[in-house]
Amino acid sequence: MVIKLCIRRAKKRTDGSYSLYFSFADGGKTRYLASGVTILTPKNFKNGQITGEPNASYKNAKLNQQLIDFQKVYDNLPLHLKHAKLDTIVSALRTPKANTLSFREYAQKIIDRYKSQGKGSWSVKEQALNKFTATHGNLPLELITKATIMKVMEDMQKTICDTSIGMYLREIRAIYNMAVGDEQLALVDTHPFKGIKIPKGRKREVALTAENIQAIQKIIPKYKPEQIAKDMLMIMLCLGGINMKDLVTLPPAENGRVFY
Repeated sequence: MVIKLCIRRAKKRTDGSYSLYFSFADGGKTRYLASGVTILTPKNFKNGQITGEPNASYKNAKLNQQLIDFQKVYDNLPLHLKHAKLDTIVSALRTPKANTLSFREYAQKIIDRYKSQGKGSWSVKEQALNKFTATHGNLPLELITKATIMKVMEDMQKTICDTSIGMYLREIRAIYNMAVGDEQLALVDTHPFKGIKIPKGRKREVALTAENIQAIQKIIPKYKPEQIAKDMLMIMLCLGGINMKDLVTLPPAENGRVFY
């Protein structure tokens, strides 16, 4: 990728002046982004610098900083983006100063907020963040793509089970969606999770057998909490699988019957 400042003589403005552009050349193709700086005539632009105009030094400093910003963002792009189509790369470079808030930074803000509010789910979010950063480090939020998420999933598949992978990916998706809602992001991929099948863990057999229930009935509890737990389980079974909310709000029996 070659990034430089240029003038497009065919783009003369109605007042006779000319806009300067940043050109992005890669693989024989070129794209342009307006710099927001104008010059009076092409003669005042030589070797990438403005000359012979009022405030030329100020304009050159501004343009040089923009050029540095573009180059810095390009250098920090993940490898798969550097090999993407030129339009995708330029989209990622369009707002270099906006590409500063990383997924790590935003996620940590959410985790800290959940901690302060006493929400227990912060620990799962922290584990999910660790999985993401293990793959992509301090990647800017704007540069997260479907390929980004797929790479995180592939790396996790090397060490953990599908149940954990699904849990962490759902947390990463939730944090990403919060960021999109909270921040003004110039997204490279507006739907990075679209089409990604988040793994589900294998279903475990959780039904009690008749032998299990008979064994529980024979238990003689030593402590009151054990007796309460046994009684609650047996009444839930006898009432056809009543859920906990209905059980704890159950009205007194009427003529030996309960209604819920």
